[in-house]
Amino acid sequence: AFAQTQNARSVVLLGHGTGAWWAARYLSEKQPAQVQKFVMVAAQTPAGRAPDLQQLAPKLKLATADFFYQDNAQARKAAQERSQASKRLKNDSYKQVSLKALPDNSQAGQEQLYRRIRGWLSPQNPGD
Repeated sequence: AFAQTQNARSVVLLGHGTGAWWAARYLSEKQPAQVQKFVMVAAQTPAGRAPDLQQLAPKLKLATADFFYQDNAQARKAAQERSQASKRLKNDSYKQVSLKALPDNSQAGQEQLYRRIRGWLSPQNPGD
């Protein structure tokens, strides 16, 4: 609603960690027309919540970017399951981007993440 009052040209919802699950659940249940894109960063399903992100995210009917850290075996496995689910559902609007964690330099890691997200958004929105 706030983005609409600011005359936003497009709305992107970004969920980080378990926030990605909450955002995916919101998008799945409400299907808000004003949200055109969804970005998940290091997505996780909160303990005890269902359905998990492997079931939820690939079914979304909007452009979705799934950024995950390949250094973490559990995150890599979950991301692979989401990717396989999106392929089974023939969801061409679901894209994954693997990142390398940069634990010694958090500022460089944040810059890498920002650039990768911006890169995913930019080709679809020239002039932003």
